[in-house]
Amino acid sequence: MENTHRESLRKNWIFLIDNIEVDELLDHLYGESVFTQDMCEQIKAQTTRKDQVTHLLFTLQRRGPLAFSKFLAGLEATSQKFIADKLTQTVSELEPNRNLQHSQPMQL
Repeated sequence: MENTHRESLRKNWIFLIDNIEVDELLDHLYGESVFTQDMCEQIKAQTTRKDQVTHLLFTLQRRGPLAFSKFLAGLEATSQKFIADKLTQTVSELEPNRNLQHSQPMQL
């Protein structure tokens, strides 16, 4: 997962915890090989929905370069497109900042 993807998750953390519905999303992420069966069971074992979402988000960040795009696709496939749209918008807002940081000359 790219740093801008992680930053998008961080900037929207409370929104994500308040809005993500875990069950169908987990099924999608398992089907796309983002999560293993053990990971899904660990997430579902959390006692509250908030804890489940938190565990899902921390786990997602360690699942490789395709995890974020598959997460967005999973949100769209499970009628949570408004969440995917918010994350995509945040990534777009972060990208110019990243490009500016890389394009500025270093001061010696």
